[in-house]
Formats: sequence, C-alpha cells, structure tokens
Amino acid sequence: MKDKITTPGKSTKALIKYLVEGNKLSVRNGFTLFGLSLVSREIPRKIEIPYNVRLNRERKTFKSRYGNSGFYFSYSLNKEDVNKLKK
Repeated sequence: MKDKITTPGKSTKALIKYLVEGNKLSVRNGFTLFGLSLVSREIPRKIEIPYNVRLNRERKTFKSRYGNSGFYFSYSLNKEDVNKLKK
C-alpha cells in the first residue's frame, strides 16, 4: 500500500493537533469536538494510513444506566510518532 499524503482538511488538522498535544480521542469527544460519528473508521482513514503511524488503543468498559455492559476504545498517539504528525 502506497503512502498517500494529500493536503489535510480542517478536521484532519484539528485531529492531528489534538493528538499531538497529548489528548485522548474517544467516541464521545470525537463526535462533540470534531463531528465524527464513527471514530474507529476515521482514525485509520485520516491519520494512521496517510501518515504511517499506529495509535494506541485502550479498551474502556462501562455499564449503562440500564445495567448493560459495553466497551469502547480511547485512542492516543505514540510518543515515537509525534514527529511524523508535526510536519
């Protein structure tokens, strides 16, 4: 697979800045801050594949107010990959 970096859009630039600052991205803040309804699809498409980086995925579990168990992933940037995204 070829690395294909085009000029990133505003949402991609905002995501990169957010991750480089050391913040974690989840389903909730992905939607509220960036308007991404499916973070798990957008992370590889906008960040990982074009910039050849791999974000850390931390599994978070929760229990809903109705007693149902579930999980989601929290994404963060590896310290080694910060320079790849600062360009």
